[in-house]
Amino acid sequence: MTNLKLNDILPLLKNVRPGGNGYTSRCPAHNDNKNSLSLAAGENGKLLLKCHAGCSFEQIFAALNLSQNDNGHKPPKQIEAIYDYTDESGKLLYQNVRFAGKDFRQKRFDTSGREVWNLNGVRRVPYQLPKLLTLPANQPFVLAEGEKDADTLTKHGLIATSHKNWRPEFNYLLEGKSVVIFQDHDKAGVEFAEKAAYLMFRDAEVIKIVDCFVDERLPDKHGKDVSDYLKTHSFEELLELIRITPNWEPLQDSETACKSDEIGLKVVCLLDVTAEEIIWLWKPFIPIGEFTIVEGIEGLGKSWIGCALACAVADGKKLPFSDSEPIEPGNVLMLSAEDSLSHTVKPRLLSMQANLQKIFAIDEVFSFSDFKDLIKFEAVVIEYQPKLVIIDPLFSYTGGKNLNQESESRPIAAKLIEIAQKYNCAIIGVRHIGKTKGNGEARAAGLGSIAWRASARSVLLVGKYEETGEKAICQTKNNLAGEAKFAIGFEIRGNKFLWKSKPSDLTAERMLAQPKDDETKAEQAEAISFLSEILRGGERESKEVEKAAKEIGITNHAFRKAKLALGVKSFKKGGTFGGDKCWLMKLPENEEPESTTEDVGIRPLQHLQSNTSDKTNYSNELAEDVENTNNQRLQQVQAKSSNSLVPNVRMKTVCKCGADGLVDEDCEKCGEVIIPF
Repeated sequence: MTNLKLNDILPLLKNVRPGGNGYTSRCPAHNDNKNSLSLAAGENGKLLLKCHAGCSFEQIFAALNLSQNDNGHKPPKQIEAIYDYTDESGKLLYQNVRFAGKDFRQKRFDTSGREVWNLNGVRRVPYQLPKLLTLPANQPFVLAEGEKDADTLTKHGLIATSHKNWRPEFNYLLEGKSVVIFQDHDKAGVEFAEKAAYLMFRDAEVIKIVDCFVDERLPDKHGKDVSDYLKTHSFEELLELIRITPNWEPLQDSETACKSDEIGLKVVCLLDVTAEEIIWLWKPFIPIGEFTIVEGIEGLGKSWIGCALACAVADGKKLPFSDSEPIEPGNVLMLSAEDSLSHTVKPRLLSMQANLQKIFAIDEVFSFSDFKDLIKFEAVVIEYQPKLVIIDPLFSYTGGKNLNQESESRPIAAKLIEIAQKYNCAIIGVRHIGKTKGNGEARAAGLGSIAWRASARSVLLVGKYEETGEKAICQTKNNLAGEAKFAIGFEIRGNKFLWKSKPSDLTAERMLAQPKDDETKAEQAEAISFLSEILRGGERESKEVEKAAKEIGITNHAFRKAKLALGVKSFKKGGTFGGDKCWLMKLPENEEPESTTEDVGIRPLQHLQSNTSDKTNYSNELAEDVENTNNQRLQQVQAKSSNSLVPNVRMKTVCKCGADGLVDEDCEKCGEVIIPF
């Protein structure tokens, strides 16, 4: 086997992190987007390594350009340059080491001075920070792709830094500055420069992206850079090139943001498309690379569930009743508009013993409908590479758009899906459901346009059964796998969130059922009894009846419901042709006034049944009554009943909130049942 030791190979690997009894890193033998390689030192310092994706020892060493021969292994790559990164005072924080073949590794030093080949817990700073702080106000802020080019420009009098690892928190240096970004002349260089420009766009005064070889063919890699330009051109020519370069503006479609892309619609043959297996964060509930909705009424625990998911992802824990393997630990990005990070979110995460080093939050509210805000959000996703993004609540980040309109909802949803797919993360949008709970229909329960539900690949409903208080989360939509046939129960005890150990049999239908309120039923029965008694002897003046009802404590709502249940008729006497105007009410003719509590749910529709015979009597002296009666008939809307035998007549009226609607229907504005005044 090889004579290489653990410390010999660590500098050659990417994303080296402590793990178990050794380290983990990206495997160099395959396109690794997570740390699949485990390394440790065995007996006598023997190198132990394993790729969990299946790459062999030989493949790993070949990718590193190393040999396994005991007597003839190649030494690690030669170091070509070391670039120091310091704080404002010049104190060394870490180094970027350049090896032969343009391979870079970062290292720091621990308290004992030992080299550590990772940057865990180290503050990140831009290259040449102390010099950047002395930049004169009249000089542009100059960035090149790498430290070598930055040093070259600095030698010519332009204080420069590197843009390749630029972070949004560095933007305080750009205030009021004109920014010049030098782009390497290859496709990777174009992408790096564009990414940096997007990160700086909101804070820079103006931005220019300068390609010194713009007139030459653009290679895929190993293109020329600004240092190559200065080998054959004067510094004055470089300044003139900067002057004539137009200001950079972001393209409206991020898919065409890279200037190296060809113009036109992208058409592919499906024979050439690779079918990809769905990767699940929580199978079958939350897919990675897709948009998921979690919805429910307020106060049931949606935000608690978000914290529980964040805790599981940060720790790499398997979620309850999941069909997938335990997930690799990953970063979580939380957007919380309603809950305080310090008072609510962090205490909840601490109660779950979450790994807070992997959980991040955007501590301001912005709008996905604002193009500049969207660029800033995407830059954060690029920077922190979250495996899970939680937007709670979703509609606090939509910029006041009319979310009942599909045309305003779908573009925002489409952008979230694009970001989820592009950066391989799961995005969860949390939203509330309406007061009517969609009348028991899950498809109609969530607030906003149906476009939100249509855009989501999975929709989860958080609710409880009113009769028992049991809480659970169940799935009401799944486009990527079979819909889950069971619910996941949970409970919140004080400041503790707990998943139930057994699946719940709670269904969406039970969660969305309207609660039965015994107190309301008793109040309704009292109002019906009162009206039945007071109108037993015949018609009474409306004001007199209403006054008597108030005196015994009957509410206006219960009074109107009782009138509807009994079919009480309100009519006017007098007026223009008949003396003083007076409104009266009476029980319907030939109808027994008695009613019981059980009748409350049945009686409201009885007085609305149509009658084929017209028994209305008109007085020659009351022409105004004739007009009122005819107007009421014109407002009737006929609809078949559920048994298709007896047509029901719905009356147009005005809800107590002022909105127009139909009697006994849910008001579209306030959600209450419409009762005629």
